[in-house]
Amino acid sequence: MKRIKDEKLLKKYLSQINLDKVIDEGLYDFIDIHSFDIHEALFSEDDKIEYLYVLLEGQIGVTPYSEMGKFSILDIVIPGDIIGDIEYFNGDNYYYQVVALTPSMVLAIPVKEMEKYLSQNVEFYKYTSMNLAKKMKRTSHKYSRTMLYPLKNRLAKYLYDLYELQGDEISGIGGSQTADYFGISPRHLRRVLSEIESEGIIKRKKNIVEVLDNEKLSQLASYK
Repeated sequence: MKRIKDEKLLKKYLSQINLDKVIDEGLYDFIDIHSFDIHEALFSEDDKIEYLYVLLEGQIGVTPYSEMGKFSILDIVIPGDIIGDIEYFNGDNYYYQVVALTPSMVLAIPVKEMEKYLSQNVEFYKYTSMNLAKKMKRTSHKYSRTMLYPLKNRLAKYLYDLYELQGDEISGIGGSQTADYFGISPRHLRRVLSEIESEGIIKRKKNIVEVLDNEKLSQLASYK
């Protein structure tokens, strides 16, 4: 992680995410921009919450704890999303590991300074509440729609999302975490992967799924 201290850049990003009129300038000295390389963790599961993050650029994945280099994505964070808000308001440690899926930049607001500068800031809490509501709506829509489609299509969508992030070779697909994500047994997961493989769309190797035909995978995954 690289820490960037640049007030001009900070003001630019605060304006970009509509926080420039919400955050008191007295907090500027404490806010940093953090830069993360691909696959670098912002924090791990059960770490003590130190920052409230806002994604500025890149893509970040919320993942259960996994071995280095393996991904099982519960959700993908998009620019403008706040990270750590639920844990902060519940007074808990971070629930999941959060990893940069691409080179990413985040706004890092120290929790200690939030208590001092933002505890009485109604506009800030309005901003975080609206952001949380948008995330809940997006997640609810995602899961309510996906439950209407067969597992094969949902798995193809999952694979295609990872293909766009990792390239032709996708790691960490055959384990229990992926099966848990879909609420199925590892045996059932292997059976559906085998079905997709028999159509020449993917090829399974040890701990890796290689995408052979991304167009067919996209077609199988393209439900709305």
